[in-house]
Amino acid sequence: MKRPNSLATTGSLPGLDPAYLAAKEQLVSGKTPGRAIPKQRYGRTKEMLSIIGFGGMVVKDVTPKDAANYVAEAVDRGVNYFDVAPYYGNAQQRLGPALKPYRQKCFLACKTLERNAAGAAKELKQSLKLLKTDYFDL
Repeated sequence: MKRPNSLATTGSLPGLDPAYLAAKEQLVSGKTPGRAIPKQRYGRTKEMLSIIGFGGMVVKDVTPKDAANYVAEAVDRGVNYFDVAPYYGNAQQRLGPALKPYRQKCFLACKTLERNAAGAAKELKQSLKLLKTDYFDL
């Protein structure tokens, strides 16, 4: 399946890391970078998380198809850490279905602005519903 390279659409800025520029050039030319995103152990757990995470804000206000493409591209490159929050607009509604095929292989974190147990529980329960999953990893 041919997906648009979301990383290839960013503009060139002076002073960017040469590795980034080389990867961008590969993407623009249609070549997939050969190295996957490195992972490291999460604290004292056995979880190995990508050192680069996927912020749910990326899929805010994009089409469901684009969200699915962005998530697939990230997973293809080795990203397994995904983060979202209720205050990211419609990001939860877009990320949930896009992440569904990969959910068992990914680490999903969700935040809340609530500062009491009842409020946090209510907000996180709503996030679970919107994300179409039954658990958060964090």
